Amino acid sequence: MSKWYFRTINVTGIVVLLAVMAVAYGCVQKKIAVTQHDCQANKIIGESIGAVCEKDVLSTVAKVDLVSPQGHHPIRALMVMKRPSFLRIEILSPVGPPDLFFAATPEHLRIFIPSRGEYYQGSPSSQNLERFLALPLDMESMVMILTGGYPVMNDGNLSYKCYRIGNNLHVEMRAKKGHFQVVQLSKSNKLLSFIKYDVYGKKLYQVRYEDYKEGERLPGKITVEIADGSSSLRVEYTQLQMEEADDLSIFELPPPEGIKVINLE
Repeated sequence: MSKWYFRTINVTGIVVLLAVMAVAYGCVQKKIAVTQHDCQANKIIGESIGAVCEKDVLSTVAKVDLVSPQGHHPIRALMVMKRPSFLRIEILSPVGPPDLFFAATPEHLRIFIPSRGEYYQGSPSSQNLERFLALPLDMESMVMILTGGYPVMNDGNLSYKCYRIGNNLHVEMRAKKGHFQVVQLSKSNKLLSFIKYDVYGKKLYQVRYEDYKEGERLPGKITVEIADGSSSLRVEYTQLQMEEADDLSIFELPPPEGIKVINLE
């Protein structure tokens, strides 16, 4: 794997990591129904999120603009991602040593803040993630979004409803329990937006995927917005690299010698 992303980075606070995404669709147009046969929902959805395989590792420098209850945080970050739920984030600082490292695997969550001498470890549960990220997302959902996809519904027996607005195709995926999500795809099946709803039809959050370069299927910009307006996030990628890798040690973050370990459980 390329070595450039092993450089260290800085952060301004522990809650400054990430908060998830936003979609704005303004034009009011007539909905044109699409039959289930024409929709081919499973095939279309598979194509729209299939640009990244689980064997691929994405590494990038990102310009991050985060608005949270704690304030506005414009930062630059080094990010390494692998589906379904591997994520490493380091926050870049203009000068000085790094302030924060964030590393998650399907089994572990580890966070190190050198400036405070604090090292946290625990499971990558939604509860632990929310303590640090202030986001109503699990790690797998976050990684899917940051890699240009969206969370997969694993409820079985999903029902699909498809319709077109202009040139864009909207696919609604609904579980038997009532919660559902809607994706918007371009004419070339590029993912444009994602909206997540609960069982009562209340919007939870929404995502917008933009800035597709010619010949690329991954967006250069991803915007996240929590429905209650508490948080928003815009991530703009530069130097985006994707390569296969078997060595996943980059996602490990052992405690430095002499640092007290704080267990999150």
